[in-house]
Amino acid sequence: MPLLSLVGLVPGVGTASDIVVDGTTHRAYVASREFGLSVVNVSTPSAIAVSGTRAYAVDGSQLKIIDITHPVRPVLLNATPGFGAPQGIVVSGTVAYLATPALTHGDVPTGGVSAVDLSDPAHPRLLDQLVVPGTSRKRALDSRFLYASDTASILDVIGR
Repeated sequence: MPLLSLVGLVPGVGTASDIVVDGTTHRAYVASREFGLSVVNVSTPSAIAVSGTRAYAVDGSQLKIIDITHPVRPVLLNATPGFGAPQGIVVSGTVAYLATPALTHGDVPTGGVSAVDLSDPAHPRLLDQLVVPGTSRKRALDSRFLYASDTASILDVIGR
């Protein structure tokens, strides 16, 4: 088991000259020559994914699509609400897999995984949604499956 692992990326903060993290507010303050001071919410570092020249972030109830062709000048392409207040994201090509912790299935609150088509950044659309036994938190991809851990102490193996 590796000692270190990358759990998230935040594009567009410039070349950091200093970083301070406030564990109480879950914010990182990044000082850079390009941007001065950037404030980044780091309460869920797995809420950011990068694929090609796009960065994808989930923030509260929004899915943000960001063009990072020029990393020092990121451009917000879309900030769309919906998709069940996602709290985590992994991306493969133009499909995002979102961890959605608060779906309602019948009378029982459950969590799920949503697949979202990102091929048109102006109009992301829900492709599919799968309810899982507990609240989905972490995800990983390989060439055939999406793996999601949930609060029911289950590893969900999902075909994609």
